[in-house]
Amino acid sequence: MALFAVGMAQTPIRTRPILVPASNMKRVVPLFIQPIQKIGNKIIHVGPKVPYVENHHYRRIGNLIFDSYEGNSTNGGNPDVPTDGLYGETFIPTAPGNRWYFGDDFYCPYSVTHYTNVFPGQAGKDALGFDFVMHVNAATATDPNPQSVTVVDVVMSGDGFDVNNPMPPTNYLNGVELTYGAIAPGSFIYSNVDLTASPLPMPTSTNGWYAILFATGLDGSGNPIECPNAQPLYWGTKVLNPSVVDQYEYLDGDSSFGSQTGTADQLFTFQFGSYGTASDYTVTRGNEQGTHDVAKLQGTPGSDVVVQQALQSVLSFNNAEVTATIQLDPSVVVSNLTLLRGVVVAKANAIPLNDPSAKMVMYMKNNTTGAYDVVKTITPVINAGTDGTLIIAPSIPITNISKYINTNVSPPTVSLRFAVKHARPALLGWRLTINYMSVDYDTIGPDPLAPSLAFSTPN
Repeated sequence: MALFAVGMAQTPIRTRPILVPASNMKRVVPLFIQPIQKIGNKIIHVGPKVPYVENHHYRRIGNLIFDSYEGNSTNGGNPDVPTDGLYGETFIPTAPGNRWYFGDDFYCPYSVTHYTNVFPGQAGKDALGFDFVMHVNAATATDPNPQSVTVVDVVMSGDGFDVNNPMPPTNYLNGVELTYGAIAPGSFIYSNVDLTASPLPMPTSTNGWYAILFATGLDGSGNPIECPNAQPLYWGTKVLNPSVVDQYEYLDGDSSFGSQTGTADQLFTFQFGSYGTASDYTVTRGNEQGTHDVAKLQGTPGSDVVVQQALQSVLSFNNAEVTATIQLDPSVVVSNLTLLRGVVVAKANAIPLNDPSAKMVMYMKNNTTGAYDVVKTITPVINAGTDGTLIIAPSIPITNISKYINTNVSPPTVSLRFAVKHARPALLGWRLTINYMSVDYDTIGPDPLAPSLAFSTPN
Protein backbone atom coordinates (compact mmCIF):
# COMPACT_ATOMS: atom_id res chain seq x y z
CA MET A 1 0.00 0.00 0.00
CA ALA A 2 1.20 3.49 -0.76
CA LEU A 3 1.68 5.93 2.07
CA PHE A 4 -0.09 9.27 1.70
CA ALA A 5 0.83 12.37 3.67
CA VAL A 6 -1.63 14.74 5.29
CA GLY A 7 -3.62 16.73 2.75
CA MET A 8 -2.80 14.46 -0.18
CA ALA A 9 -5.33 12.38 -2.07
CA GLN A 10 -6.68 9.24 -0.45
CA THR A 11 -5.79 5.74 -1.59
CA PRO A 12 -7.84 2.57 -1.27
CA ILE A 13 -6.96 -0.14 1.21
CA ARG A 14 -5.46 -2.89 -0.96
CA THR A 15 -6.06 -5.77 1.43
CA ARG A 16 -9.23 -7.77 0.78
CA PRO A 17 -11.55 -8.23 3.76
CA ILE A 18 -12.39 -11.62 5.26
CA LEU A 19 -15.82 -12.55 6.62
CA VAL A 20 -16.01 -13.27 10.37
CA PRO A 21 -19.03 -15.38 11.35
CA ALA A 22 -21.02 -14.17 14.34
CA SER A 23 -20.34 -17.48 16.06
CA ASN A 24 -16.62 -16.57 16.30
CA MET A 25 -17.29 -13.51 18.47
CA LYS A 26 -17.38 -13.46 22.25
CA ARG A 27 -18.71 -10.72 24.50
CA VAL A 28 -16.38 -8.94 26.92
CA VAL A 29 -17.36 -6.54 29.71
CA PRO A 30 -15.15 -3.66 30.89
CA LEU A 31 -13.74 -3.53 34.42
CA PHE A 32 -13.48 0.28 34.65
CA ILE A 33 -14.81 3.35 32.82
CA GLN A 34 -13.45 6.92 32.77
CA PRO A 35 -14.27 10.15 30.88
CA ILE A 36 -11.48 11.56 28.71
CA GLN A 37 -10.61 14.38 26.33
CA LYS A 38 -8.18 14.24 23.44
CA ILE A 39 -5.89 17.23 22.97
CA GLY A 40 -3.42 16.75 20.14
CA ASN A 41 -2.01 13.27 20.63
CA LYS A 42 -2.57 13.30 24.38
CA ILE A 43 -5.42 11.72 26.28
CA ILE A 44 -6.52 13.76 29.30
CA HIS A 45 -8.53 12.06 32.02
CA VAL A 46 -11.23 14.55 33.03
CA GLY A 47 -13.09 12.46 35.61
CA PRO A 48 -12.56 9.59 38.02
CA LYS A 49 -11.89 6.03 36.92
CA VAL A 50 -14.75 4.04 38.42
CA PRO A 51 -15.67 0.34 38.43
CA TYR A 52 -17.95 -0.53 35.56
CA VAL A 53 -21.57 -1.12 36.59
CA GLU A 54 -24.08 -2.34 34.07
CA ASN A 55 -27.48 -0.70 34.39
CA HIS A 56 -28.61 -2.11 31.03
CA HIS A 57 -28.38 1.26 29.29
CA TYR A 58 -26.87 -0.19 26.14
CA ARG A 59 -27.87 -1.12 22.61
CA ARG A 60 -31.66 -1.29 22.81
CA ILE A 61 -32.36 1.84 24.81
CA GLY A 62 -33.18 3.99 21.79
CA ASN A 63 -31.71 5.48 18.64
CA LEU A 64 -28.45 4.15 17.24
CA ILE A 65 -25.80 6.67 16.22
CA PHE A 66 -23.18 5.71 13.59
CA ASP A 67 -24.55 2.18 13.44
CA SER A 68 -24.78 2.58 9.69
CA TYR A 69 -25.51 -1.03 9.10
CA GLU A 70 -28.78 -2.74 9.88
CA GLY A 71 -31.74 -2.68 12.23
CA ASN A 72 -32.82 -4.91 15.08
CA SER A 73 -36.15 -6.68 14.73
CA THR A 74 -35.52 -7.69 18.35
CA ASN A 75 -35.26 -4.05 19.38
CA GLY A 76 -38.76 -3.83 20.84
CA GLY A 77 -40.10 -2.53 17.54
CA ASN A 78 -37.81 0.48 17.65
CA PRO A 79 -36.96 1.40 14.02
CA ASP A 80 -33.42 2.51 14.80
CA VAL A 81 -32.23 2.09 11.23
CA PRO A 82 -33.89 0.78 8.07
CA THR A 83 -33.74 -2.99 7.73
CA ASP A 84 -33.53 -4.23 4.16
CA GLY A 85 -31.57 -7.32 5.12
CA LEU A 86 -28.48 -6.38 3.16
CA TYR A 87 -26.10 -7.13 6.01
CA GLY A 88 -28.28 -9.00 8.46
CA GLU A 89 -29.35 -8.07 11.95
CA THR A 90 -27.17 -5.88 14.12
CA PHE A 91 -27.68 -8.32 16.98
CA ILE A 92 -29.22 -11.79 16.62
CA PRO A 93 -30.61 -11.47 19.29
CA THR A 94 -27.76 -10.68 21.70
CA ALA A 95 -24.63 -11.20 19.59
CA PRO A 96 -23.48 -9.22 16.54
CA GLY A 97 -24.08 -10.46 13.05
CA ASN A 98 -21.26 -11.28 10.63
CA ARG A 99 -18.44 -8.75 10.33
CA TRP A 100 -15.31 -8.28 8.20
CA TYR A 101 -11.65 -8.04 9.10
CA PHE A 102 -8.44 -7.80 7.07
CA GLY A 103 -6.44 -10.76 8.29
CA ASP A 104 -3.84 -11.10 11.03
CA ASP A 105 -1.23 -9.08 9.09
CA PHE A 106 -3.44 -5.95 9.12
CA TYR A 107 -2.35 -3.57 11.88
CA CYS A 108 -4.89 -0.86 12.70
CA PRO A 109 -4.86 0.03 16.40
CA TYR A 110 -5.93 3.65 15.88
CA SER A 111 -8.36 4.90 13.25
CA VAL A 112 -10.55 7.96 12.70
CA THR A 113 -13.71 7.49 10.61
CA HIS A 114 -15.73 10.16 8.81
CA TYR A 115 -19.49 10.45 9.26
CA THR A 116 -21.88 12.59 7.23
CA ASN A 117 -25.04 12.56 9.34
CA VAL A 118 -26.29 11.98 12.88
CA PHE A 119 -29.61 10.29 13.62
CA PRO A 120 -32.22 13.09 13.28
CA GLY A 121 -32.88 14.90 16.54
CA GLN A 122 -30.01 13.20 18.39
CA ALA A 123 -27.14 15.64 17.75
CA GLY A 124 -25.77 16.91 21.06
CA LYS A 125 -27.60 14.33 23.17
CA ASP A 126 -25.80 12.19 25.71
CA ALA A 127 -25.20 8.62 24.58
CA LEU A 128 -25.87 6.13 27.37
CA GLY A 129 -24.84 3.05 25.44
CA PHE A 130 -21.86 2.11 23.26
CA ASP A 131 -21.08 -0.96 21.15
CA PHE A 132 -17.96 -1.98 19.29
CA VAL A 133 -16.51 -5.13 17.72
CA MET A 134 -12.77 -5.78 17.33
CA HIS A 135 -10.04 -8.38 16.73
CA VAL A 136 -6.65 -8.90 18.35
CA ASN A 137 -4.39 -10.44 15.71
CA ALA A 138 -2.95 -13.88 16.29
CA ALA A 139 0.78 -14.54 15.91
CA THR A 140 2.18 -14.30 12.38
CA ALA A 141 5.61 -14.55 10.81
CA THR A 142 5.65 -10.74 10.74
CA ASP A 143 4.62 -10.41 14.37
CA PRO A 144 5.38 -13.66 16.23
CA ASN A 145 4.77 -12.08 19.67
CA PRO A 146 1.41 -10.28 19.56
CA GLN A 147 0.18 -8.40 22.62
CA SER A 148 -3.17 -8.28 24.44
CA VAL A 149 -5.56 -5.31 24.48
CA THR A 150 -6.61 -3.93 27.88
CA VAL A 151 -7.70 -0.34 27.08
CA VAL A 152 -10.11 1.06 24.48
CA ASP A 153 -10.47 4.82 23.94
CA VAL A 154 -13.16 6.41 21.80
CA VAL A 155 -13.54 10.16 21.15
CA MET A 156 -15.60 12.32 18.80
CA SER A 157 -14.73 15.30 16.60
CA GLY A 158 -16.97 17.85 14.94
CA ASP A 159 -14.32 18.97 12.44
CA GLY A 160 -15.56 19.09 8.86
CA PHE A 161 -14.10 17.28 5.86
CA ASP A 162 -13.48 18.43 2.30
CA VAL A 163 -12.71 15.54 -0.03
CA ASN A 164 -10.96 17.96 -2.40
CA ASN A 165 -8.65 19.18 0.36
CA PRO A 166 -8.62 16.35 2.92
CA MET A 167 -7.19 17.01 6.35
CA PRO A 168 -7.46 14.88 9.49
CA PRO A 169 -9.45 16.29 12.41
CA THR A 170 -7.53 18.27 15.03
CA ASN A 171 -10.27 19.36 17.45
CA TYR A 172 -11.76 16.59 19.53
CA LEU A 173 -14.70 16.50 21.92
CA ASN A 174 -15.18 14.40 25.01
CA GLY A 175 -14.66 10.66 24.96
CA VAL A 176 -14.56 7.60 27.16
CA GLU A 177 -11.84 5.16 28.20
CA LEU A 178 -12.69 1.54 28.93
CA THR A 179 -10.38 -0.82 30.82
CA TYR A 180 -10.71 -4.58 30.27
CA GLY A 181 -9.02 -7.71 31.45
CA ALA A 182 -6.50 -8.92 28.88
CA ILE A 183 -8.15 -9.49 25.49
CA ALA A 184 -5.79 -12.12 24.15
CA PRO A 185 -4.29 -12.46 20.65
CA GLY A 186 -6.57 -14.37 18.32
CA SER A 187 -9.75 -13.03 19.98
CA PHE A 188 -12.78 -11.71 18.11
CA ILE A 189 -14.82 -9.78 20.66
CA TYR A 190 -17.80 -7.46 20.96
CA SER A 191 -18.70 -5.24 23.89
CA ASN A 192 -22.05 -3.65 24.77
CA VAL A 193 -21.16 -0.89 27.21
CA ASP A 194 -23.42 0.98 29.61
CA LEU A 195 -22.27 4.63 29.64
CA THR A 196 -24.45 5.75 32.55
CA ALA A 197 -21.35 6.45 34.66
CA SER A 198 -19.76 8.49 31.86
CA PRO A 199 -22.38 9.76 29.36
CA LEU A 200 -20.82 10.76 26.06
CA PRO A 201 -22.27 13.83 24.27
CA MET A 202 -22.91 13.25 20.60
CA PRO A 203 -21.50 15.94 18.27
CA THR A 204 -23.75 18.69 17.04
CA SER A 205 -22.36 18.71 13.50
CA THR A 206 -23.38 16.39 10.68
CA ASN A 207 -19.89 16.31 9.18
CA GLY A 208 -17.37 14.95 11.64
CA TRP A 209 -15.42 11.99 12.95
CA TYR A 210 -15.17 9.28 15.55
CA ALA A 211 -11.84 7.84 16.67
CA ILE A 212 -11.20 4.48 18.31
CA LEU A 213 -7.88 3.34 19.76
CA PHE A 214 -6.90 -0.07 21.12
CA ALA A 215 -4.10 -0.09 23.68
CA THR A 216 -2.03 -2.52 25.71
CA GLY A 217 -2.20 -0.14 28.70
CA LEU A 218 -1.19 3.37 29.72
CA ASP A 219 2.23 4.95 29.97
CA GLY A 220 3.48 6.93 32.98
CA SER A 221 1.63 10.03 31.78
CA GLY A 222 -1.66 8.23 31.36
CA ASN A 223 -1.50 8.08 27.56
CA PRO A 224 -2.58 4.87 25.85
CA ILE A 225 0.12 2.60 24.42
CA GLU A 226 -1.17 1.40 21.07
CA CYS A 227 -1.50 -2.34 20.61
CA PRO A 228 -0.08 -2.70 17.09
CA ASN A 229 -1.73 -6.07 16.45
CA ALA A 230 -5.33 -4.88 16.88
CA GLN A 231 -8.02 -3.81 14.44
CA PRO A 232 -11.72 -2.98 14.52
CA LEU A 233 -14.12 -5.35 12.85
CA TYR A 234 -15.94 -3.73 9.95
CA TRP A 235 -19.44 -3.64 8.53
CA GLY A 236 -20.91 -2.09 5.42
CA THR A 237 -22.35 1.43 5.51
CA LYS A 238 -25.49 2.46 3.66
CA VAL A 239 -26.78 5.84 2.55
CA LEU A 240 -30.33 4.82 3.52
CA ASN A 241 -29.48 4.93 7.20
CA PRO A 242 -30.13 8.01 9.34
CA SER A 243 -26.59 7.97 10.80
CA VAL A 244 -24.27 7.77 7.81
CA VAL A 245 -20.60 6.81 7.77
CA ASP A 246 -18.75 7.07 4.47
CA GLN A 247 -15.66 5.44 2.97
CA TYR A 248 -13.00 7.81 4.37
CA GLU A 249 -10.81 6.80 7.26
CA TYR A 250 -7.53 8.09 8.67
CA LEU A 251 -5.19 5.41 10.02
CA ASP A 252 -2.11 5.53 12.17
CA GLY A 253 0.34 4.14 9.62
CA ASP A 254 -0.50 2.27 6.44
CA SER A 255 -1.77 -0.93 8.16
CA SER A 256 1.63 -2.66 7.85
CA PHE A 257 3.49 -3.84 10.94
CA GLY A 258 5.66 -1.17 12.53
CA SER A 259 4.26 1.71 10.45
CA GLN A 260 2.43 3.31 13.37
CA THR A 261 3.64 6.71 14.62
CA GLY A 262 0.96 7.60 17.19
CA THR A 263 -0.85 9.96 14.79
CA ALA A 264 -3.80 9.01 12.58
CA ASP A 265 -2.96 11.06 9.49
CA GLN A 266 -2.87 8.59 6.57
CA LEU A 267 -6.11 8.79 4.57
CA PHE A 268 -7.58 5.65 2.99
CA THR A 269 -10.86 4.70 1.39
CA PHE A 270 -12.63 1.50 2.37
CA GLN A 271 -14.62 0.97 -0.82
CA PHE A 272 -14.84 -2.45 -2.45
CA GLY A 273 -16.35 -4.11 -5.46
CA SER A 274 -19.54 -3.56 -7.41
CA TYR A 275 -22.72 -5.54 -7.72
CA GLY A 276 -25.63 -6.45 -9.95
CA THR A 277 -29.34 -6.54 -9.13
CA ALA A 278 -32.23 -8.53 -10.54
CA SER A 279 -33.35 -7.66 -14.05
CA ASP A 280 -36.07 -10.29 -14.35
CA TYR A 281 -37.83 -12.98 -12.34
CA THR A 282 -40.42 -15.68 -12.91
CA VAL A 283 -42.58 -17.74 -10.60
CA THR A 284 -41.44 -21.25 -11.44
CA ARG A 285 -43.72 -23.01 -8.97
CA GLY A 286 -46.75 -21.40 -7.34
CA ASN A 287 -49.05 -18.49 -8.02
CA GLU A 288 -47.74 -14.96 -7.71
CA GLN A 289 -49.46 -12.40 -5.53
CA GLY A 290 -48.98 -8.78 -6.49
CA THR A 291 -47.53 -7.23 -9.62
CA HIS A 292 -44.66 -8.58 -11.66
CA ASP A 293 -42.41 -5.70 -10.66
CA VAL A 294 -38.69 -6.38 -11.07
CA ALA A 295 -37.84 -3.16 -9.23
CA LYS A 296 -39.05 -4.83 -6.05
CA LEU A 297 -36.02 -7.09 -6.20
CA GLN A 298 -33.58 -4.20 -6.31
CA GLY A 299 -33.22 -3.20 -2.71
CA THR A 300 -36.19 -0.96 -1.95
CA PRO A 301 -36.93 -1.47 1.76
CA GLY A 302 -40.50 -2.54 2.37
CA SER A 303 -41.17 -3.59 -1.23
CA ASP A 304 -41.31 -7.37 -1.57
CA VAL A 305 -41.93 -9.86 -4.33
CA VAL A 306 -44.48 -12.33 -2.95
CA VAL A 307 -45.07 -15.77 -4.39
CA GLN A 308 -48.09 -17.65 -3.00
CA GLN A 309 -48.23 -21.39 -3.67
CA ALA A 310 -51.63 -23.07 -3.88
CA LEU A 311 -52.56 -26.40 -2.26
CA GLN A 312 -50.07 -29.13 -3.11
CA SER A 313 -50.44 -32.86 -3.10
CA VAL A 314 -49.24 -35.03 -0.22
CA LEU A 315 -45.42 -35.23 0.01
CA SER A 316 -44.93 -32.41 -2.46
CA PHE A 317 -41.35 -31.28 -1.84
CA ASN A 318 -41.18 -27.97 -3.73
CA ASN A 319 -43.92 -25.89 -2.21
CA ALA A 320 -42.68 -22.54 -3.46
CA GLU A 321 -40.11 -21.61 -6.06
CA VAL A 322 -38.93 -18.50 -7.83
CA THR A 323 -36.22 -17.82 -10.41
CA ALA A 324 -34.43 -14.47 -10.85
CA THR A 325 -31.94 -13.31 -13.47
CA ILE A 326 -29.20 -10.96 -12.31
CA GLN A 327 -27.49 -8.57 -14.72
CA LEU A 328 -23.78 -8.04 -14.22
CA ASP A 329 -21.71 -4.98 -15.04
CA PRO A 330 -19.80 -5.84 -18.26
CA SER A 331 -16.96 -3.52 -17.24
CA VAL A 332 -16.14 -5.73 -14.23
CA VAL A 333 -14.23 -8.99 -14.57
CA VAL A 334 -17.11 -11.38 -13.92
CA SER A 335 -14.88 -14.35 -13.10
CA ASN A 336 -14.28 -12.68 -9.73
CA LEU A 337 -17.90 -13.08 -8.72
CA THR A 338 -17.78 -14.86 -5.36
CA LEU A 339 -20.73 -13.83 -3.22
CA LEU A 340 -24.48 -13.83 -3.49
CA ARG A 341 -26.51 -11.49 -1.35
CA GLY A 342 -30.23 -11.70 -0.98
CA VAL A 343 -33.04 -11.92 1.51
CA VAL A 344 -35.45 -14.77 0.93
CA VAL A 345 -38.25 -15.48 3.38
CA ALA A 346 -40.68 -18.39 3.25
CA LYS A 347 -43.78 -18.68 5.44
CA ALA A 348 -46.31 -21.41 5.93
CA ASN A 349 -49.67 -20.21 4.69
CA ALA A 350 -51.47 -19.36 7.93
CA ILE A 351 -50.30 -22.57 9.61
CA PRO A 352 -48.39 -22.55 12.91
CA LEU A 353 -45.32 -24.57 12.04
CA ASN A 354 -41.85 -25.23 13.37
CA ASP A 355 -40.61 -27.81 10.91
CA PRO A 356 -36.96 -28.84 11.39
CA SER A 357 -37.05 -30.70 8.09
CA ALA A 358 -37.65 -27.51 6.13
CA LYS A 359 -34.79 -26.41 3.90
CA MET A 360 -34.07 -23.63 1.47
CA VAL A 361 -32.40 -24.83 -1.72
CA MET A 362 -30.57 -22.47 -4.07
CA TYR A 363 -29.87 -23.39 -7.68
CA MET A 364 -27.83 -21.68 -10.40
CA LYS A 365 -28.30 -22.21 -14.12
CA ASN A 366 -25.41 -24.08 -15.71
CA ASN A 367 -24.78 -22.36 -19.03
CA THR A 368 -23.12 -25.48 -20.46
CA THR A 369 -25.90 -27.97 -19.71
CA GLY A 370 -28.82 -25.56 -19.39
CA ALA A 371 -29.85 -27.29 -16.15
CA TYR A 372 -30.23 -25.69 -12.73
CA ASP A 373 -27.57 -27.13 -10.43
CA VAL A 374 -28.03 -27.24 -6.67
CA VAL A 375 -25.33 -24.96 -5.26
CA LYS A 376 -26.52 -24.59 -1.66
CA THR A 377 -28.90 -26.40 0.65
CA ILE A 378 -29.49 -24.15 3.60
CA THR A 379 -31.04 -24.84 6.97
CA PRO A 380 -32.56 -21.42 7.61
CA VAL A 381 -33.42 -19.65 10.82
CA ILE A 382 -36.82 -21.03 11.89
CA ASN A 383 -39.22 -18.78 13.74
CA ALA A 384 -40.74 -21.00 16.40
CA GLY A 385 -43.64 -18.59 16.85
CA THR A 386 -46.90 -18.72 14.98
CA ASP A 387 -46.05 -18.48 11.30
CA GLY A 388 -43.22 -20.92 10.64
CA THR A 389 -41.01 -18.29 9.04
CA LEU A 390 -37.80 -19.47 7.39
CA ILE A 391 -35.15 -16.85 6.65
CA ILE A 392 -32.03 -17.35 4.55
CA ALA A 393 -28.93 -15.62 5.85
CA PRO A 394 -28.36 -12.56 3.66
CA SER A 395 -24.75 -13.32 2.70
CA ILE A 396 -24.18 -16.68 1.02
CA PRO A 397 -20.71 -17.35 -0.42
CA ILE A 398 -20.71 -19.10 -3.78
CA THR A 399 -17.38 -20.13 -5.31
CA ASN A 400 -16.28 -21.56 -8.67
CA ILE A 401 -19.23 -20.13 -10.54
CA SER A 402 -17.73 -19.18 -13.92
CA LYS A 403 -19.87 -21.89 -15.56
CA TYR A 404 -22.99 -20.13 -14.28
CA ILE A 405 -22.21 -16.76 -15.89
CA ASN A 406 -23.93 -16.28 -19.24
CA THR A 407 -21.49 -14.24 -21.32
CA ASN A 408 -23.50 -14.74 -24.53
CA VAL A 409 -25.71 -11.79 -23.63
CA SER A 410 -24.82 -8.19 -22.89
CA PRO A 411 -24.69 -7.39 -20.07
CA PRO A 412 -23.76 -10.88 -18.83
CA THR A 413 -26.19 -12.55 -16.43
CA VAL A 414 -26.52 -15.26 -13.81
CA SER A 415 -29.81 -17.05 -13.09
CA LEU A 416 -30.70 -18.09 -9.55
CA ARG A 417 -33.57 -20.22 -8.28
CA PHE A 418 -34.83 -20.62 -4.71
CA ALA A 419 -37.14 -23.38 -3.49
CA VAL A 420 -38.60 -24.52 -0.19
CA LYS A 421 -38.30 -28.22 0.58
CA HIS A 422 -39.71 -30.10 3.54
CA ALA A 423 -40.83 -33.56 4.61
CA ARG A 424 -44.26 -32.67 5.94
CA PRO A 425 -47.27 -33.89 3.91
CA ALA A 426 -50.41 -32.03 2.90
CA LEU A 427 -49.37 -28.50 3.78
CA LEU A 428 -51.69 -25.78 2.57
CA GLY A 429 -48.89 -24.09 0.67
CA TRP A 430 -45.98 -21.79 1.36
CA ARG A 431 -45.40 -18.15 0.61
CA LEU A 432 -41.95 -17.30 -0.74
CA THR A 433 -40.94 -13.67 -0.28
CA ILE A 434 -37.86 -12.11 -1.85
CA ASN A 435 -36.99 -8.75 -0.33
CA TYR A 436 -33.77 -8.09 -2.17
CA MET A 437 -31.45 -9.99 -4.44
CA SER A 438 -28.00 -9.10 -5.75
CA VAL A 439 -24.63 -10.58 -6.50
CA ASP A 440 -21.26 -9.10 -5.64
CA TYR A 441 -18.04 -8.97 -7.61
CA ASP A 442 -14.92 -9.78 -5.67
CA THR A 443 -15.76 -10.16 -2.01
CA ILE A 444 -18.21 -7.73 -0.50
CA GLY A 445 -20.15 -5.40 -2.70
CA PRO A 446 -21.27 -1.86 -3.33
CA ASP A 447 -20.98 -0.23 0.06
CA PRO A 448 -17.90 1.06 1.88
CA LEU A 449 -16.79 -0.50 5.15
CA ALA A 450 -16.46 1.32 8.46
CA PRO A 451 -15.47 0.20 11.95
CA SER A 452 -18.41 -1.52 13.61
CA LEU A 453 -19.21 1.04 16.29
CA ALA A 454 -22.46 2.49 17.61
CA PHE A 455 -23.77 4.77 20.32
CA SER A 456 -27.34 4.74 21.57
CA THR A 457 -29.30 7.68 22.92
CA PRO A 458 -32.67 7.67 24.71
CA ASN A 459 -35.78 8.12 22.59
